Amino acid sequence: MSAIYPYLLILACPIAMIFMMRGMHGHGAQKAGTHRETGQQSMLEAPNDVDVAALSEQRDRLEARVAELEAQMSRLEWSPEAEPRVQTPV
Repeated sequence: MSAIYPYLLILACPIAMIFMMRGMHGHGAQKAGTHRETGQQSMLEAPNDVDVAALSEQRDRLEARVAELEAQMSRLEWSPEAEPRVQTPV
């Protein structure tokens, strides 16, 4: 009979994890139901056309900024004033 105790101790952790995961899953489902009842929408339920338009605008602005910065970097790299960087030994 005492040989069973080590096995029960080893199994206690996975069994406890299963119950904790079930509890968390139930709690998450209850939260989602609460948001629907109060009229709040989650990000996944938001209208796609509004989000896509805003994200497309933001992407365009970021791409333009990246292009500006890349042009600025290339001008700095090839300018006659730019000295080659030499690392000094420590």
